[in-house]
Amino acid sequence: MVNISPTKIVAITGGTGFIGKALVRKLSCENIKLRVLSRGAHLGNEQIDYFRADLANFTYEEATQFLDGADFLIHC
Repeated sequence: MVNISPTKIVAITGGTGFIGKALVRKLSCENIKLRVLSRGAHLGNEQIDYFRADLANFTYEEATQFLDGADFLIHC
C-alpha cells in the first residue's frame, strides 16, 4: 500500500462498489481522510464524507465540492 499521510485527502469515485468498498475499508483503517462519490447509499461510516452523484450527470458545482483540496483521486 502507498504510504499516505493522514493529513492528505483521498477522493474516491465508485467507493461503494465491489472494488471501491475494499479500498475504502483499507484506507479508513489507516485514518486517512476520505471522500467517497457514489450513486448509491453510503457505507455508514461517519468519518467518511459521502457525496451522492452520478458521474454521467455530475455538475461543475458537485465536482468542485468533491475535489476541493483533495490530494489524490482514485476512480473505481
